[in-house]
Amino acid sequence: MKVILATPLYPPEIEDISLYCKELTKHLKDDNQFRVLAYANQVESDKDVDVVIIDKHQPLFIRLVKYTWKLFKMSKQADLIYVQNAVAAGLPAIIVKSITKIPVLVNFAEDESWKRSTNLRLSERSLEEFLQDRDANVRNKWIMRLQTWVLRRASKVMVSSKLLADLVADSYKLDPEKVVYNYNPEYRKQNLPFKLAIKKYQVFTSGPLVDWAGMDNIIKAVDIVCDDFPEARLAISGDGPAKDRLIDLAKNLEISDKVDFFGKISKAQNWYLRKTSQVYVHNFEGIDVSGQVTQSFLAGIPVIARDTAINREIFSDCQCGLFVKSLEAKDLAKKIIQIFNNQDLADDLVYKAEQVLENKFSWAAHIDKLNNIFASLIRK
Repeated sequence: MKVILATPLYPPEIEDISLYCKELTKHLKDDNQFRVLAYANQVESDKDVDVVIIDKHQPLFIRLVKYTWKLFKMSKQADLIYVQNAVAAGLPAIIVKSITKIPVLVNFAEDESWKRSTNLRLSERSLEEFLQDRDANVRNKWIMRLQTWVLRRASKVMVSSKLLADLVADSYKLDPEKVVYNYNPEYRKQNLPFKLAIKKYQVFTSGPLVDWAGMDNIIKAVDIVCDDFPEARLAISGDGPAKDRLIDLAKNLEISDKVDFFGKISKAQNWYLRKTSQVYVHNFEGIDVSGQVTQSFLAGIPVIARDTAINREIFSDCQCGLFVKSLEAKDLAKKIIQIFNNQDLADDLVYKAEQVLENKFSWAAHIDKLNNIFASLIRK
């Protein structure tokens, strides 16, 4: 099978899409003739993978034209184009598909309009609310229109969960048969040059500091936990418009000295906090595409998560974490205390999480389904 991996990013870039592409080439190159097309000035060399680059510092229109032309020439000797995201690489791929009829699979790893709106603080809504209400700022509406155009013309669209497949199909008015799901492999382990020791009674959470991330409830829960465990403390990784309000909440609860706001920190720092904490708490509402839960599985830390549809999908194989069914802080506090008091329970949750990673979120499972999707498109 001759596959072109069309991507906007490739290492040494460190975005998740870039790292996914690099790892993907290691797992696909033995069974497929594999070529990569990326926007870059230089890329990490790999003698077994042909990486073609388009200068990313050229004006937008010029680099889009060059990318499209190069993709067109490469497609003459390919069976399929596997695209990462729907704009910078997706637009050229659909143009080439319209000319050559080559199948195009779009890996819709992130909604770029929502991502930009969130990063620029133009919207504080969750992905689910954003897509359902089409809440795009004028500056990002053109991205949403392009995404819609690309997704509707792709041969298939792949997303990272069944729930997200339903949401994307509904929001972008796609045929549900066109949208497939394939769980992301969890591989984001960081190799730190020193030994890591658990900080007893430390709770860790990570995410944007916005209302739908549920950080206020976690702070209130830790305040309750401190009644039984005065040494308890909370480490929060992330930034956002609610930061000042959350700092004031900790101050009003008189636990400012027990809540550490680390802000936006590196992946290595996040990994350190995750590995050295006794429990990870995930209180996101709705559909979450951050992978914080599965990364915590990988780090070997017990997970407490809000009882949402997406978390039930992750946890469906077994009880690999504790659910918080109530939105009250005292319920969350009980679960944290349960972990602190019962090491056997914590060890069992970590063991079962390892099984879920192997069965559902491994490279083997991801590649097996990806190859089946490739084959279904080529047979057509």
